[in-house]
Amino acid sequence: MLLCLGLGWWGRQWDRAVAPGLLAGLFPLLLPFVVSGAGHVCYTGGCRAFCLMTCVGGGLAAGAILAFAALRRTEGQDRFLLASGTVATLCGSLGCVLYGLSGVLGLVAGLALVSMPVLILRRA
Repeated sequence: MLLCLGLGWWGRQWDRAVAPGLLAGLFPLLLPFVVSGAGHVCYTGGCRAFCLMTCVGGGLAAGAILAFAALRRTEGQDRFLLASGTVATLCGSLGCVLYGLSGVLGLVAGLALVSMPVLILRRA
């Protein structure tokens, strides 16, 4: 919450990253709860791999949303991805923390896997 307020106060490219970051963070936040609510029990040792993949999948979806939003920007794509990715990671980690550090790292890996090529293509 404080990060969103701080980025909004800072202005320029930073405040434009808050809403897409929150929207993208909803996928990894809600996906583990949807899987658990559908009857899949993710707290036993045998199915943790599936539950970890829900966090990675949420990170991939969040990264895709942020990559498309960054491609629409004409300038400041790196700052936009940094700020929106941080907001999305903090928002999504609230859902993926159910599966421990591996769930949060899976979220970060999925988000980075999709959003980082935008920075590489921008520099090319």
